[in-house]
Amino acid sequence: MSELPTATQVFAFAVFFVPGYLSLNIASFLVEGRTLSMRWDEKIIVSYVWSLLIFLVSFSSLKIALTPESVTSSLTTAPLIVLLGATVGFGIIAALVYYIGRVMLHKGPAFGRAVSYRLGLRRMVDWLSEFQTGSTTEFFLNLIWQNRTKDSLIVETNSGRFFKGNLGSLSVEPTLDILLVRPSDTRPLQELIKGEWTDLEEWSVLIPQGNIRTIEAIPSEEVDSEQAESGDRNRN
Repeated sequence: MSELPTATQVFAFAVFFVPGYLSLNIASFLVEGRTLSMRWDEKIIVSYVWSLLIFLVSFSSLKIALTPESVTSSLTTAPLIVLLGATVGFGIIAALVYYIGRVMLHKGPAFGRAVSYRLGLRRMVDWLSEFQTGSTTEFFLNLIWQNRTKDSLIVETNSGRFFKGNLGSLSVEPTLDILLVRPSDTRPLQELIKGEWTDLEEWSVLIPQGNIRTIEAIPSEEVDSEQAESGDRNRN
């Protein structure tokens, strides 16, 4: 029959979590300006792995064996100072690794494409570039954002309401949210009510991720009117 953990082991288990958790929050705050955004079970697992590195480096420098007893008995002034310094240091390291990774994700494809072109792999690169990585919804909204002056959006909510307007802002992480705004000062937002588009008094409508059912892109009415006016002038 297995023995229950001792009070020392339980306390060591709780203490062991703290340095990694603090270090990862330091990294998240340095890069994104907010605390670590993960589920609690993910935070616990990642924090314990990161704490293992912190304790290994700290205790190795002090020549202390890493055991549950040493974790609790070595919490004196000198080890605590070393642990605090390692926690901050590993937080900065994690922030640098995360930041470099983000830069590589954005700059890496362009750099790799340039190198591949020099190696004569243009056809293969062009074929591979047709495949999109990441969420199709994210790619679609980014494409709409690039053409936000030309296209309008019709967003259906989970409650069956339809809104029409221009894409004013969007967020992808941590949640995908859409902000619809008036196409212009003279053209309001609209909602489909009883089969007809009805003008709204609101200047903007925020639709969070959990309330989005479908998204449609249509040509902006302003673009259509400009093209019509241009055609009339050409005919005249």
